[in-house]
Amino acid sequence: MTNEHEPVAPGTEAPKKEDVASPSTTTLLSTPVESTAAPASETISPPPPLPPTPPAPAESAKVEHKSGTIALGILSYLGILLVIPFLVSRNDPFVRFHLKQGMVLLVIEVILWILSGMFYGLISLINLLELGVIILAIIGIVNVLQRKEKELPLVGSFSKQLDPLFNAV
Repeated sequence: MTNEHEPVAPGTEAPKKEDVASPSTTTLLSTPVESTAAPASETISPPPPLPPTPPAPAESAKVEHKSGTIALGILSYLGILLVIPFLVSRNDPFVRFHLKQGMVLLVIEVILWILSGMFYGLISLINLLELGVIILAIIGIVNVLQRKEKELPLVGSFSKQLDPLFNAV
């Protein structure tokens, strides 16, 4: 260690003040650090296991389906396009469920279209009912995407009446 006031030999540099360890820093570095860990005599028990998760509510059946089945289920709610799932996959129970509901919605749409031509004065009421049909179709598409066989409000009870049509074909 060199002192700041001592002469330095030519070609060598004097050590900087930060590089020189003072007695106070050496005592700080050599001071033992207290451990915050629990003593070896105390054992820590693991947390208790979590209870099993309850099964999902059985309000609607949720089964894994192929992506083609999902696409056919969506087509069931898109007006006249329900002909495609009817011709291709009407024997699949998932597609059949949504196909029957889509048929009821299509019949309601046709009836509203005929009424709008006959009673022009009721066009506002008919448009409101058509909006309701569109909302029901969107709910049906969401149920298809969630892979649920959940009945639509108001339409589900009428769709059960179409079982003889599917059994005859």
